[in-house]
Amino acid sequence: MRMRQLRTSWMLATLATLASLPFALTGCGSSATTGGEDSGPPPGTDAGQRPHTDAGSGVGADTGTHSADTGARDAGHDVAVVHGRDAAPPPPGCGNGVLDGDEQCDDGNVVDLDGCDSQCHYEMVTRMTSISIASTAGPAFCVHPGNALGTKAITSLALGQLNPPLQTDVTNGTVNVFTQFLSLSDLKGASATGFQIGVLDGKLDPAKGTWPSAGNPIDWWFLADPTTVNDGVPTGLLSSGVLAGGTLTAGPSTVNVDLTLGGSAAALTMRDAKIAASIPASPAPDVPAPPPMKLAAGITVFQTITATGADQGLCGDITVQSLAQIPVPSALTTGTAKCSENYTYCGASMPVSATCNSLLDVIVGGCKVLGAITAVAATQPDVPPSSGGAVVPLTVGASGKVTVPAADEDEAYSAFLQFAANRAHFTGESCTSATQCQTGQACTASVCK
Repeated sequence: MRMRQLRTSWMLATLATLASLPFALTGCGSSATTGGEDSGPPPGTDAGQRPHTDAGSGVGADTGTHSADTGARDAGHDVAVVHGRDAAPPPPGCGNGVLDGDEQCDDGNVVDLDGCDSQCHYEMVTRMTSISIASTAGPAFCVHPGNALGTKAITSLALGQLNPPLQTDVTNGTVNVFTQFLSLSDLKGASATGFQIGVLDGKLDPAKGTWPSAGNPIDWWFLADPTTVNDGVPTGLLSSGVLAGGTLTAGPSTVNVDLTLGGSAAALTMRDAKIAASIPASPAPDVPAPPPMKLAAGITVFQTITATGADQGLCGDITVQSLAQIPVPSALTTGTAKCSENYTYCGASMPVSATCNSLLDVIVGGCKVLGAITAVAATQPDVPPSSGGAVVPLTVGASGKVTVPAADEDEAYSAFLQFAANRAHFTGESCTSATQCQTGQACTASVCK
């Protein structure tokens, strides 16, 4: 809701207090790492061969679960996602370090996420250079355009404290949200069909050197987050990609969007996710900087994506179950920014439990600061479960806790974000164990090699 214009000095002081609310969003597990000068070819250039079997396999029907062997979350909730890669073994000669036949690239291996994929195709990746939660209803292309998250639950006051810090974190390299195009036939971005767009997370690759102070360069190096990929392929894929005259659309599909909200890790499951954007003619497609080190002659690649105009952006429905797993931000439980509803903090890096509150509790129960200013308006889900029927209202119980019935776990709040993106490169995948790496790789110094 919109606040009336504040005229008294008391209300101005209240706004100053609210300005301290830590509503910033950052990419989960991301950090602005700096390092020395460019150290040469990117990691992951071993020539080991592996069978490529991820294409054509369906993603499981569970929402937000983790694979036991890789730690990667399945994005699908009742959506059978088929990876946009050829299921056949790599073409003859792929991975030998020599450009053969129709290869777009050859970096001496057949692993993914290093600039040249396991089929010797150029990996088209972009990094979001601006992200904002819209305060208006979504465009008509959205499955559910209401944007209850940005127009009802999170007030205009809170959005004003949320979006600017988010942009600061994007610019300084601590927020890194990527789109990866799979099976894109036109790298210039003019006309194509039948491709998919992965949505995934990552962090700066220190091997590239110091992140520039101006931020958001084209062709920078990043390491993919292992929880958002499975054997080198994004687990969250927007299907039915279409490019026509530089206009990009894809979805609907289910994807995971990893953020942190007010210091709490937030793995958001977004149903019915769709994207509408444009690939501008300027700057013109050009030859990308490495990786890969060997690129076929004549290949040029689009540089930017714009999804900030009218009828553009990323929209979808954030499930109540994913919101129920996000701890309430600590600042809403103590000090001058404490919610009058007396929510309980779960503790640093601690999950939601029966004795502490979740972000869903705050959205359903609302949050008033200083007893008078609404930071979060008490809001019910506006999207019914995928099984059909009507939205079942959620009830606030003892200690402000909201219990989500199993049948209603994928009820959701409609949401609408706008963004822009620049071309980027994955040079590898971060890891904590070899089980997170692709077949034939080991986890060495926290990077799959």
